Amino acid sequence: MESADQASTSLDAINEGVEQIVGMNTQIASAAVQQHAVSEDINRNVTGIRNSSIALMEGIEDNAVTAQELSLLAGEMRTVVSRFKL
Repeated sequence: MESADQASTSLDAINEGVEQIVGMNTQIASAAVQQHAVSEDINRNVTGIRNSSIALMEGIEDNAVTAQELSLLAGEMRTVVSRFKL
């Protein structure tokens, strides 16, 4: 009878350990889901920053072209104005 009691106690301890492991696995799975969601959010933000950077660079390039065109026009204007005397 004593062996049966010890076996029952051992099985109870094993069951308790298994329940703790299941609880830990559930917490780990939940944390993994949360980490995945955070990484997806970070990925979206980084993609947005990249797209904004590309648009900014395109704007800077357009501004450089416009500035060069204005400089050429200013030079032409100086030439035309220099022909007139007051």
